[in-house]
Amino acid sequence: MVDAVKRAKVPTVELRSTRLKHSFPFVGVNNCSLGKLVAEHFLDRGFRNFAVYQLGAEEYFQQRCENFVQTVAEHGYEAFRYHPLNRREQPTQWEQAQKELADWVAQLPKPIGVMACTDQLGFWLLDACRRCGAIVPEEVAVVGVENDASLCNMATTPLSSVELNGTAIGFRAAELLEHLMRGGKSPKEPILVEPLGIVTRMSSDIVALDDPELANALLYMREYACEGIGVPDVLKAVAISRSSLERGLRKLLGRSPNQELIRLKLLRAEEMLTHTDLTLSVIAER
Repeated sequence: MVDAVKRAKVPTVELRSTRLKHSFPFVGVNNCSLGKLVAEHFLDRGFRNFAVYQLGAEEYFQQRCENFVQTVAEHGYEAFRYHPLNRREQPTQWEQAQKELADWVAQLPKPIGVMACTDQLGFWLLDACRRCGAIVPEEVAVVGVENDASLCNMATTPLSSVELNGTAIGFRAAELLEHLMRGGKSPKEPILVEPLGIVTRMSSDIVALDDPELANALLYMREYACEGIGVPDVLKAVAISRSSLERGLRKLLGRSPNQELIRLKLLRAEEMLTHTDLTLSVIAER
């Protein structure tokens, strides 16, 4: 196919995430940002054990994995990797592959946050957790990639997933194709679009902390940050001292309680700007 397109000498834009070896301009998701996004999702929830599950050697798998591993390393942690070479075409191969995956999950330190490089892998990983008796998300929290809603909600535990900005990728690709059709030059670098964020479902909706009071405080802040609460409200609701909350959050997140509340509000505003048609003034009132 690539050779046929080259021979045709027509303007071409590549959208395949595997990035075949050729000279076509590419438009796609920024997989480096994606890996970092998932790592920070787990770090913000207090996880100290991390792992990544990939399949195949495509460039996008490598980018997602490497930047996940790099981000947790920057915080002083290592990430376990699972990169099987077995095949799954036949039922017997599927069962053997799932058994090996379940064995890997069983021996991981817990609690642990695991990035599955696609939702399909996340689906398989959740099944492996069920097979080996690992509790999701208390022992194993999982985040997939692509936010395939039907697949995520059909999993044994609804799967959290990174939502890619497919609409923006399509628009950028169309703009580039029009540019090329008008005789414009190809860009020297790939055009990369940032992911929209993580859609949090049950598979990662947890705070992994040994301190139950601090964990409850974080959960309370995440649930009510946009309802006008302040630090005194958190202290009253959770019955934790201000010094313990301040010390715990600074150690865990490197932020004060007030800074964390502001961050949560900004994240919610960003989410509403991305996923709704509300104006900035309306969002500010909320």
